Amino acid sequence: MSDSRPKLLLFSHLCSPVNVTGAEKVLLLFVRELMRRFHCVLVVPQEGALSEQARGIGIRVIVMDLPRCPSIYDAPPSTREEADSLVRHPSWAGLLSMMAWENPSYIWVNTCVHLMPAMAAKCLGIPVVWNIHETITDTPNRQTSADLITAHADIIAGVSDTVLSPLKGSGSPSMIWFPPFLYREELLPAGWAIKRARFRTNLGWSEEHRVAGVMAAHFQPFKGLEPFVSSMLKVAESIPHARFLIAGNPIDQAHYEACRQAVAHSGMSDRFAWLGYVENVHEIIPAVDAIVVPSLVAEGFGMTALEGMFFEKPVVAFASGGLTELMSTTGNAELLVPVGDTEALAERVRTLFADEGRLRLIGLRCSEEAERQFGADAFRARVDSLIAMLPPARPFPPSFLIRGSGPTIYLLENGKKCPFQSVHDFRSSGYSFNQVVVVNDDLLNRIEMGSPIGVVARRPRRQGRAKPRRRLCRSRPGRRCRRAATGKSRRRSSVRSRRGRGQGRRKSIVRRRSKSRKKTT
Repeated sequence: MSDSRPKLLLFSHLCSPVNVTGAEKVLLLFVRELMRRFHCVLVVPQEGALSEQARGIGIRVIVMDLPRCPSIYDAPPSTREEADSLVRHPSWAGLLSMMAWENPSYIWVNTCVHLMPAMAAKCLGIPVVWNIHETITDTPNRQTSADLITAHADIIAGVSDTVLSPLKGSGSPSMIWFPPFLYREELLPAGWAIKRARFRTNLGWSEEHRVAGVMAAHFQPFKGLEPFVSSMLKVAESIPHARFLIAGNPIDQAHYEACRQAVAHSGMSDRFAWLGYVENVHEIIPAVDAIVVPSLVAEGFGMTALEGMFFEKPVVAFASGGLTELMSTTGNAELLVPVGDTEALAERVRTLFADEGRLRLIGLRCSEEAERQFGADAFRARVDSLIAMLPPARPFPPSFLIRGSGPTIYLLENGKKCPFQSVHDFRSSGYSFNQVVVVNDDLLNRIEMGSPIGVVARRPRRQGRAKPRRRLCRSRPGRRCRRAATGKSRRRSSVRSRRGRGQGRRKSIVRRRSKSRKKTT
């Protein structure tokens, strides 16, 4: 039985072998809801945890390693050149062929650095929904990155207004606020007390301790581990029963070790638990009393903060990017502090730990507001809004026929554009004009030129006397006669010359005969 749902081809820029990043986690959540309305197919660069989990929920997975374009996020001067190079990458032709074979109704691109699928979809005329998670770095070249995104997207779904703001402007495509969500029932609230007691027992902590935790899939300097350690050491000095938990994979090992050394030099190592990467943070969040998100960059959203709220935990955070929106939307603006202000961060945590009743009340309020704003029902309503914005799906399979603002039509073959030489060549190849996709001239010019299709029109011959043909001279085999006469004119001149010679002979004969008669007479 055929699937009547429109096909949605989703591209993930990552598929980590073991550790699932925040972007991968959010994509999988989206797929679980989108598959209710679309026939979803996931494209990943390699096998890993994401592909395994996707297959576990019945999603077909295609493995295709495609180059990313990190410059879109970093916005250096070389952004345009890096984007142009994608159409010359060896995987470009294979991507076009795969898209044409799959014939999706729509393309979903995950994160701003995954430009190539959006470019290929535009070449084939497939509508693109670009899900942006990151805030483009604010540099003098930021507009170039924004232009590349807006030129290759039909709809931009941003996880926050922070990520959408650099993309707004004249000529921008449709945009929609499309934040992540969580299924509360899957967090298993009935088991939180048991998990809390078990985990604390394993660490040697009791219910009397107050625990602040920081969590990330990967710890890099911009995640704020150093300001967390610095501020929590201040809390530890004033609250003897405070404990601190750090869970995340140390990407920058030197930075991670420097933070551990700072704790060791303070003499409070026994009050800090360093767990490394934890695959399922839902197992450890119940054990903490407050979540700290000390990000030093403009976060696109703040998934860790949302998870903490669903678990009824107060969240203290730096006021950076999408975190500010999330905290304000859920009524927690009072728990925001200026970015990098470790003293203010420590003071917020101390205040929470000093009043257990307030700690509990704020946690319950966080959970209620998070469920209302970022629960499954709220997300489904946003999916309905997104579907209403989608352009109609193409009624026929995407062809490899494109053109720019000019009249020339090209066939895309092996990643190159091959021009048709005439309308006759185009029609005789079995194509029709309604299969041609109009693409941006800038994108068309970046595609390498291929061999022309059809017969190249000959240069018209100049009007006037035809060039005479030379003939071989009969008297000299192998040599060409120098006389250049053709057609009737040549034959006529020959006849005239023969006639002239014949008349001369006849006249001489007549003269001789007349002389002989005179002598006889």
